[in-house]
Amino acid sequence: MNRTELNILSNFSNLNVQDKSLFLGSCFAENIGKKFQSYHLNTSINPLGVVFHPIPLFGLLKRALDKNYFNEKDFFEYQDYWFNYELSGKCAKYERNESVDFANKKLRELDSELSSSSRLFLTFGSSILRKFESLPVANCHKQPLRDFEKEISSVSNMIEYLKPILKKIFQVNPSIKISLSVSPVRHTKEGMMENSLSKSNLIILCNQMASQFKNVEYLPIYEVVIDELRDYSFFNNDLVHPNEKAIEIVWEKIKKGIGSKDFNRFCNQSQKLLNSFQHKTMYPKSKQNILFLNNLLTAIIEHENNYDVNWHHEKKTIVDQLKSLA
Repeated sequence: MNRTELNILSNFSNLNVQDKSLFLGSCFAENIGKKFQSYHLNTSINPLGVVFHPIPLFGLLKRALDKNYFNEKDFFEYQDYWFNYELSGKCAKYERNESVDFANKKLRELDSELSSSSRLFLTFGSSILRKFESLPVANCHKQPLRDFEKEISSVSNMIEYLKPILKKIFQVNPSIKISLSVSPVRHTKEGMMENSLSKSNLIILCNQMASQFKNVEYLPIYEVVIDELRDYSFFNNDLVHPNEKAIEIVWEKIKKGIGSKDFNRFCNQSQKLLNSFQHKTMYPKSKQNILFLNNLLTAIIEHENNYDVNWHHEKKTIVDQLKSLA
């Protein structure tokens, strides 16, 4: 297929296997973060769930850094579960105290991750903001939209809100490197024109933040999907979310563009091991399969020792298989 090639390059030193990464923001942040996790890299993804808009996302970062924990008054009941407009539905629990405890536990995790991570990947999904009683909302939780104010946040308002929180992040973790990107997921329910305006604001926001902070950069993930791939064959049937093929292309560009040579070797070897681990045989009791499993177990242990990673799940699964075949 003929297409304009775009590279994803980092301004920072190359990512290494032992670096700790934190992915926050839209569902596309989770798509890429899960690639890191599949190789058992030291990775955390959205402790408090998916948040699309930069302002409520940074509101959670501020809460975590300020240790401003939630209380029961911050939650409301809906269909027997307790929700919070600052949080995703991931944090809703059947008992109110469970929701509060879970959210505060995740806030503490987020605080710890911000303090200890080498890289922070922030993916913004939308600049269309809804407010409830004049406060920014991360998720409407299927409440009537008439109860919310709607606006498209201006770049200047977003920068004004984000800058002091970014400065606070650098105060607690001066060496952290932050990579910003815009999610290629289309927010078509808001309208195509509104989606285009929303994404434009986010791109300007990211580039302005990158120009104002030396430890902040912009990665053109949105441009790879929308401008290079630019075809519905790279989207799921909903025509909104990039499919696995698109995610794989973006991942390969990120891996090559921001990872060290050792990081790329590690990822390539990890993928080969995962492919072997996921292989299904029709003849599990054959000598050939038992030899295959033993060789795979040896290769995984060697991989762990070479890179100081933990593949406990895969090892245990193989050992259990071998025991069942003995």
